Amino acid sequence: MQETFVKLAVKKPRFDGRSSFPTWLYSVARNCAIDRLRKKARHKEIPLDECFEVSDETDIEKLYIREEQKIELHRAMSKLPPDYAQVLYLRYFEDFDTKAAARIMRKSERQIGDLLYRAKKSLKTELERAGFTYED
Repeated sequence: MQETFVKLAVKKPRFDGRSSFPTWLYSVARNCAIDRLRKKARHKEIPLDECFEVSDETDIEKLYIREEQKIELHRAMSKLPPDYAQVLYLRYFEDFDTKAAARIMRKSERQIGDLLYRAKKSLKTELERAGFTYED
């Protein structure tokens, strides 16, 4: 009934006088009810008590913490010397092996290994300085 009167107030359908006013009002209400049933058939309503079972069980807090850690990691990497940041990016974000990273950076594999060791050590120091805590 409320939807019918809202429809009358908002959409203001015209009453052309071909039928009596109560008949016209009844047809508007019937059409609103039919529209409501169609909409209800398309969208399944779930009782509030069952909503807890519908949850996909993702831990939003852990996702948020992981995203914050990624931001902190990128911030710390931006403070490293360019060679350190590049070798870390190539190895751990792009998954290049040492040989491919050496080719890209135009260094020997031995230099990449040494550079990677120093870059990880420097990154660890930078993260600890920023107060980063490691997961168990």
